[in-house]
Amino acid sequence: MTRPVSSFARAAQVAQARHAKAMLLPLPRADANATALRIHLTLDLLRRGQGNLHGVHLLADVMVLVVLIADLRFGKVTQAQICAAETAIGTCVECGHRTGEWHLDQVGFASLATMVTIYDRQLHRAPGGVLSLAYERLRHFRAQSRIEHESRAGRPESR
Repeated sequence: MTRPVSSFARAAQVAQARHAKAMLLPLPRADANATALRIHLTLDLLRRGQGNLHGVHLLADVMVLVVLIADLRFGKVTQAQICAAETAIGTCVECGHRTGEWHLDQVGFASLATMVTIYDRQLHRAPGGVLSLAYERLRHFRAQSRIEHESRAGRPESR
C-alpha cells in the first residue's frame, strides 16, 4: 500500500520541478505574442478614438507592470517615461469622463507606445517567475488602492 503514496509523492516532486524550471524560462512565444497583441490593439484603438475606460485601465496596468518588472531588473524605464505615461493616462481619463470619447493625442500615444514596447520586450525576455511576481504585486497594489478609495469615500473597508 505504500507504493501509491510514494508514486504520488514522486509525481508531486516532478510537477514541482517542472514548475520551478518553467518559472526560470520566459513565457512561451505564443503566449507572449498573444498578450502583446492585445495590448498593441488596445493602444491603437485609443489612438483612433475608439477606445474605452477598460482599455485605459489595461494600459495603466501595463505601465505599472513595466515599472515592477524593471525593478526586478528586466528592462529599463526612466522617470521621464513614467511621468509622460501617467500624464497621458490622466489626460485620457479626464477627457473620457468629460466627453465620453476615449482617445489619446499624439503625445499621449507616443508616451504609452514607449511603455507598450518595453512591456512587449519584457514579456518575451523576463522569466515566468519575474512576470508572476510582478502580476502578484499589481494585484496587491490594486487591492490596496481599492481599500484606500473605499475608506476615503466613507464606506467600510472590505478585505
